[in-house]
Amino acid sequence: MRRTRRIWRAMAGLGLCTATVAGCTLGAASPQNGPDDGPRQVRELTEREKDLLSHAEALLTGACMRERGFRYVVLPPSTYPDSVRDFPYGIDDVAWARRHGFGSQLRRTVQRQAARDPNPRYLRSLSEKRGQAYMDALAEKKSARVSVELPGGYTVSGSTKGCAPEAQRALYRDFEGWFRSSTAVDSLASEYQAKVTGHRDYRAALDRWSDCMSDRGYRVAHPGRLRETEAAETEREPTAKEPTAKEPTAKEPTAKELAREKKAATAEARCARQSGLADTAHQLEKRYKAEVRAARKKQIRQHLTLAHEALPRAREVIKQRAD
Repeated sequence: MRRTRRIWRAMAGLGLCTATVAGCTLGAASPQNGPDDGPRQVRELTEREKDLLSHAEALLTGACMRERGFRYVVLPPSTYPDSVRDFPYGIDDVAWARRHGFGSQLRRTVQRQAARDPNPRYLRSLSEKRGQAYMDALAEKKSARVSVELPGGYTVSGSTKGCAPEAQRALYRDFEGWFRSSTAVDSLASEYQAKVTGHRDYRAALDRWSDCMSDRGYRVAHPGRLRETEAAETEREPTAKEPTAKEPTAKEPTAKELAREKKAATAEARCARQSGLADTAHQLEKRYKAEVRAARKKQIRQHLTLAHEALPRAREVIKQRAD
């Protein structure tokens, strides 16, 4: 797993993007072109190209923020260990579970990478008034909004003024089109995953998984509950009384805690295989992913088209900053 759109994730975390029902849905979707995408196919971006766009966007945002009198540090693109993986329906790779458990140590690696970013610490160090000015410079809260409606009644909106929108406008030209299409693409995974987990076949397989786990000594109804009881949790976010904390306080797990986590995760993966949960989830995902992508093919095509058109501009931004 490599980093996703860093700026939009940061904006969501800072409250710069809002959903009127239940929060911004900015999942890490990875659209692939397929036969239902229409006659005009647009190639999916490579990871290198995604990083290039994200870095150029950060450079433009940083330059704008500094012009407005704020400190804003742009770090080089980060890479994460190849072993970092997503298991939206529960871990189903026994070998991975034996080695990584629920991924606690891998998450700490990612968190240490994120802690390198000095911008959140700088924001926390500002007075309330100055901090609000920083937020308004990044994305004006009271400016006109651009919105997109997502399935399930969600409406995601974002500011049209401020350094972050201006950076995207400079790269993609059609800011409103980019916002709507990228938000729609980012929500694809959460949309088809919700369909998978709501299907009766998945729920029946989950019951079988729970019975299998009970036979192994774990009385849990779903994988999320297993993590709550068995994961070696180690991270704590800074409190309001620690505005200049450099990074979340970490307590390294003991060997015993890690061994317990790996044992539970291995049981989860074995039961996912034995109960048919893994196969059922993957079959349903294949079906619903195709359906969702077909329904969103216009947004997917617009998103990819705007991204490809922005690549030359992104390269020029990075070249200029390097000179």
